[in-house]
Amino acid sequence: MHRDGGAFGLSDPVEELLIPTRILSNTRRRVALRLTLLAVTGALLVAAPAANAADLLVLGGETVTLSGTNSYGFVYLDGELRITGDTTISAGSIYFGPNAALRPCFVEGSGNTACTTGRALTLRSSGALTVAPGIDLTAGTGTPRNGGALTLEGAQVSVGGTITTTASNGGVSGPVSITSSGPINVGAITAWGASVTLKATGPIDIGGDVQTQGVGGIAAADTAHTASAGPVSVTSSSGDVRIDGTINASGVDAPGASGSGLSGGSAAAVSISGSDVRLGSVDATGGSSTDAGPGASAPITLAARGNLSSLGRLDAGGQNSTNVAPTAGAPIAATAGGILTLAGGAWSSGAQSTAGGSAGGEITLKGQSVIASTIYVPGGSASNSGTPHAGGPGGVITVGADGPVSTGSLFAGGGNAPTGAGPGRGGSVSVTSATASIATGQVNTQAGSTGGGAGGSGGPIALSAQVDLTVGGTLNASGSNASGDATPPRPGGDSGSVLLRAATGTLSLGNDAYAEGGTGAGEPVAGRPGALGGHGGRVDIVAKTIGSIVSLSSHGGAGGDFGDDQGPGGAAGPIYTWSESQLFDDQRVVNADGGSGHPVGTAGLKQRERMPSAPTIDATSGAFGFTSQSPDALAYRILRSVNGAAQEMVSDGTKTAGIPTTNPVCVPVTYTVIALHSGVGWVSDAPATVSFLKPPSATQGCADAPELTPTKRLRFSLRALRKAKWRVTLPVRSSGIGSVDVALKATGRKAPATPLATQTLKVAGAGPLNLKLALSSKARKRGRYRVELVTTAPDGKTHATTTLTLEVRK
Repeated sequence: MHRDGGAFGLSDPVEELLIPTRILSNTRRRVALRLTLLAVTGALLVAAPAANAADLLVLGGETVTLSGTNSYGFVYLDGELRITGDTTISAGSIYFGPNAALRPCFVEGSGNTACTTGRALTLRSSGALTVAPGIDLTAGTGTPRNGGALTLEGAQVSVGGTITTTASNGGVSGPVSITSSGPINVGAITAWGASVTLKATGPIDIGGDVQTQGVGGIAAADTAHTASAGPVSVTSSSGDVRIDGTINASGVDAPGASGSGLSGGSAAAVSISGSDVRLGSVDATGGSSTDAGPGASAPITLAARGNLSSLGRLDAGGQNSTNVAPTAGAPIAATAGGILTLAGGAWSSGAQSTAGGSAGGEITLKGQSVIASTIYVPGGSASNSGTPHAGGPGGVITVGADGPVSTGSLFAGGGNAPTGAGPGRGGSVSVTSATASIATGQVNTQAGSTGGGAGGSGGPIALSAQVDLTVGGTLNASGSNASGDATPPRPGGDSGSVLLRAATGTLSLGNDAYAEGGTGAGEPVAGRPGALGGHGGRVDIVAKTIGSIVSLSSHGGAGGDFGDDQGPGGAAGPIYTWSESQLFDDQRVVNADGGSGHPVGTAGLKQRERMPSAPTIDATSGAFGFTSQSPDALAYRILRSVNGAAQEMVSDGTKTAGIPTTNPVCVPVTYTVIALHSGVGWVSDAPATVSFLKPPSATQGCADAPELTPTKRLRFSLRALRKAKWRVTLPVRSSGIGSVDVALKATGRKAPATPLATQTLKVAGAGPLNLKLALSSKARKRGRYRVELVTTAPDGKTHATTTLTLEVRK
C-alpha cells in the first residue's frame, strides 16, 4: 500500500486489515470500509463517489462465492473469490490484490477445478480495474472443456499475470475483450481459436505473447477441419502499443497422414495500431494439409502514428497441400508516420502442391523512412504429378517513404512448373523515396522455370530515389526459357521492364542486372524452325551520376533449336539513359543485342537522353529556341528570370523553336530550358541562360531618350487661359517612350532661375502627346515664357532637352 495515498500497483504490499468479515452488512461494511480506506488506498476515494450499492471487501484468508450479475460501490478483494457460474461484477473501483485467489471453476462440494465448462467473467469499473494475479477461465474436467469469455472494462485496466481462456479436449476457447478509457497493462494472453480485442484511449502494454492460434482438438464439432485461429485487434486511439512477445494467429496443420480427409485450419486477421508501436513476430499463416485443403492465411495490418518497430518476421505466407490447390499469400500492410522498422522482414509467399502453385501475396510498407529485412512474395511452385499444373505468379512489393529506404533482398519471382505446364509470371517490385536515397539487396521478379512448357514472363521493377540508388545484389526481371520440343514450338518468355532512378544522386549496381528474354524451345520435326525467343525488357536509367555498373543486359532470347532449324531470336529491349553521365562506353558492359536465331533478333536501342543545348532568343521578336538532346522527352519547360528574380515557368510544351515570349520593356530577363519525362521521373539539367532586353520599338533603343517636337505654335490669350482655369495644354509629338520633365521659366536677364511651373509625365509611346501644365500666379500675365522639356530614356540613364517658347497675349 502506498503510504502517500496513491493508487495500488501490481506489486504493492497490502497491510493486514484487522476487521474479520466475509461479506459485511451494509452498515458494518461501510464502517469497516471507512476505517480501512486510509490504510488501503487514497485512489479509491477518488475513483467514485459514495457507493450506491453494497461494497465488497474480502480480506486475506477470507472467502466469498459469487455468480450472476453483481453491483457494488467498491470491490476490494485480497482473499478467495469462488465463481460458480457466469459472473458479472460492476463497481466504481475494482481491486484484486496480490494475495487474491480467483477460482472461476468452483463447484460446491467438488472443488476449485471441477467445472466442465469455463465460466464467463465480466468486470466493469467506472474507475480503476486492477487484477494483481492472472485470470484463468479454462474448464477443469470433462470432454470437451470450453474456456470462458473474459470481458474487462475500466478507466484503466491492469492484469498482473497471464490471461488464459483456452479450451481443451475438443472444446471452444472463450474470447478476450479489454476496454479502457485510459491505459491497459496486462501479461501474456492465451485464447487458442478465440478472438482477442484490446481497445484503449491511452497506452497498451502486453507483457508477453498473444496466442489465438488454432490447435488440434479444439472445435471438434467441425469434423471437416481442424481448429482455425481467432482474430487479434489491439488499438490505442492516443497512446503507444507495446507487445513484449509474439502474436500467433495461425491455423493448425491437419493431423494424420494422407487419407485423413482433414483440412488445415484458417489463420485470423491481426490488426495493431497506436502512436508508437513495438512488437515481436506475427504469424498469420494457414495450416497445411496432406490431402485436403490447407487453411487460408490472413491479413496483417500494422499502423503507427509515430514509429513502428517489428522485431520478428511478419508471416502471412500461403500453405502447401499434397493434392489440393494451396492457399495464396495474404496481404501485409505496415504504415508509420515516423520510422518503419521490420527487423525480421515480411513474408507472404505462395505455396506448392501437385495441383499447382499459388500466388504470392501483396506487401505494402509506408513510412517517413523504411528499414526492412528480406521481403518475400514469390509464387509457389507446382509439384510433379500425373497432371501438370502451373506455377503460381509472384506477388506485389510496394515500399514508399518520404525519406530514406533500406531493405534486404526483395523477392517476387514466379513459381516453377513441371513438364507440360507454364511457370508463374514474375510479380512486381516498386520502391520509392520522395526526398532521399534507396539501398537494397537482391531484387528478383524473374519468371519461374518449366520442365516442359512455354517460358514465363518476368515482372516489372521500379526503384525510384530522389538522391542515390544502390542495389547490392543481382537484379533480375527476365523471362524464363521454354523447355521441351513440341508442335507448335514453345516460345521463350518476355522480360519485365526495369526503372532505376537516382534523380539527383548516383546510381550504383553492385552485381549484374538482367532484363533478358527467355530462350525458345525446338520443333521435334527436322527442318522445321524452333520457337521465337522472348523479348528483352525496356530499361530506363535516370541518374545525375552513373557510378559502378557490373553489367546490364536487355538481351533478346535465342530462338529455339540449333543450326538451320533455329527459330528467330527475340528482340532486345531498349536501354535509355536519362543523364549527363555516360553509360554506353568501353568501361561498362551494357548488352542490348538481339537473340541469336534465323533471323537474329532486333538489337535494342541504346538511347542517351540529355539536357537541351544552345538556347537562343531572337533580339527583335524575343522568340526562344534550343536544340533538343532528348528525342523521347515528353515536354520542355521554359524558365525565365526577370531582373535577377527567382526563375519561373513561362511555358511547357513540345516546341523547340519559335517559342513566343512576353517580356517587360527594357527590363533584363534571362531564359533557359529543361526537358522532362514524367513517366520515368526525369528532369534534366538546364543549360546556361541567355539574356534578353526588349527594346521599346524597332527605331528606339532602351538608351534612347525620346525626342519631342511641337505640333503647333504655343500662343494663348489671357481670356482663354482664365477660362481654362490657368491650365495649358502643350501639344507635341514624341519619337518614343520614356518620361518628360516639364519646366516653365520666365525670360529675360533678370528672370528668376526657379521655374514658374513644373510637371513630370510618362511618355507611353511614339506619336502625339498633350503635356498638361498648371500655371502659377506669376505666369498669369502677358509675355514670353521658356518651356524646357527634358526627356529620359527607358533605361533611366540618357536624357535629351527640347526648348519651346510659350506666348501669353492679351
